[in-house]
Amino acid sequence: MSTFPAPPSPWRLAAVLLAAFLLAAVGSSAARLVPGMAPPYWLPAGIGIAVFLIFGPKGALLCLPANLALSWSHYRLGGGIATSGWLPLVLAALDTGQAWLAAHWWRQRELAQQRPLLRRPSELGFFWTRVCLLPPLIWIPPALLACWAAMPEPWTLPAAGLQLGQHITGNVLGILLVTPCLVAWRDRQRWYRRRRRLRWWPGLALPLVTGVALLLHGHALMLLLPVLLAVTVYYRFPGVAFSLLLVALLLGSITAWGTGTFAGVDPDVTFFDLQVFLFSVTLTLQYLALGHEQLLEYQRELKHDVAARTRELKLANERLAEMATTDELTGVTNRREWQRRSAESMMLARRTGEPLSVLMLDLDHFKHVNDTYGHLVGDLILRAVSRACLWSLRTTDHFARWGGEEFVVMLPDTALAEAAQVAEKLRLASARAAVQHDGTAVQVTISIGVTALRPADLNLDDLVRRADAALYAAKRAGRNRVVIDTEAVDG
Repeated sequence: MSTFPAPPSPWRLAAVLLAAFLLAAVGSSAARLVPGMAPPYWLPAGIGIAVFLIFGPKGALLCLPANLALSWSHYRLGGGIATSGWLPLVLAALDTGQAWLAAHWWRQRELAQQRPLLRRPSELGFFWTRVCLLPPLIWIPPALLACWAAMPEPWTLPAAGLQLGQHITGNVLGILLVTPCLVAWRDRQRWYRRRRRLRWWPGLALPLVTGVALLLHGHALMLLLPVLLAVTVYYRFPGVAFSLLLVALLLGSITAWGTGTFAGVDPDVTFFDLQVFLFSVTLTLQYLALGHEQLLEYQRELKHDVAARTRELKLANERLAEMATTDELTGVTNRREWQRRSAESMMLARRTGEPLSVLMLDLDHFKHVNDTYGHLVGDLILRAVSRACLWSLRTTDHFARWGGEEFVVMLPDTALAEAAQVAEKLRLASARAAVQHDGTAVQVTISIGVTALRPADLNLDDLVRRADAALYAAKRAGRNRVVIDTEAVDG
């Protein structure tokens, strides 16, 4: 699982990382309180982990020479120790092994949980202990032992213990400050971008407040905390990662120059106070940033779930509405929905004075079809006749299944004579509708009763009643015909 894929130009990235090695070493050395004392943070330790996370085992080809150059240039060694030619190589190998071990544990955790590390606050415990703390605890003691062996005058026991603690905490803090910046770069596409008007002021306020706080004494440094909290809210984890790195560089450098809040007489006390502040602020804000990110992720998931449930509910309501208004067998409008639409059309026709007609249709000898061919064929016949009628009607006409083998049609803006023509059209179309059964074309005819809206009609039931009477007149007259309710039909 590779969560840090190298860009298309790995050589360019390698050059950038090599430059980052050197700049990190310069920045760390600038914070060295006195010559020969360990810097309060060693940023190349974090850069080394980044190299292995991006390039995998091949990162040793970059990490080892970079660490060798740093060791040879006295960035890690006090005066006189570098006279031993083998020592820089040993220290470089140990620093590279420390970076490899931290990156190895990082990838093992990602493989175990099948997702990138540092996405949730619960992962910080693993990151702080297995990535930041344990590798320096394992690799720093052999490095100091090699330095002790190369020194012309060995350290005393208290001095050796102090050096050990300072180097371990410096490496831990360097990893703690740098690797979150790598995570911010890795996840740069997924961070939610705030509006432009909110982007500029934290970047301006952070160095301003930091500079003022460092030039003063006492508790003025606490002014930095609200700014970092604002960065946590608006810029989230990436803003926190880079802001903490910037704050550490400023604090360390200004303290090394002998000014600022932590400047004091005893370098060891100054070293301790500076590291305590950086550790406490870094651990707290990293947890707050990832906690805030997780809350925002939960909100996004909740909004997504609500939107999905809303769509599902809408579809379910549409389906229920369709089931409530559609005949299940034929797929046409059912009786209740037809009555509702037709009542509206009738009220509109009365208001505008436009004509309106109603047709009642019934399949002839449909019981004989069911008895002869079975109910399945009968259902297919109902569907075929329904389709034939729908294709023969306008979109403004209301066609529905009335019940059984009966259908009803409302023809808005249609006079009685025109309705009779439409009825004849439906009769011919239905006669052509056929269903194949065992090589036989099963067809039926229909009888139709026609009526039109009259001034004396009180409601829709009056039209349906007359159309139904005309339909039964057509049945009595021999079926397969159209009968208008004004005609004198012989029984």
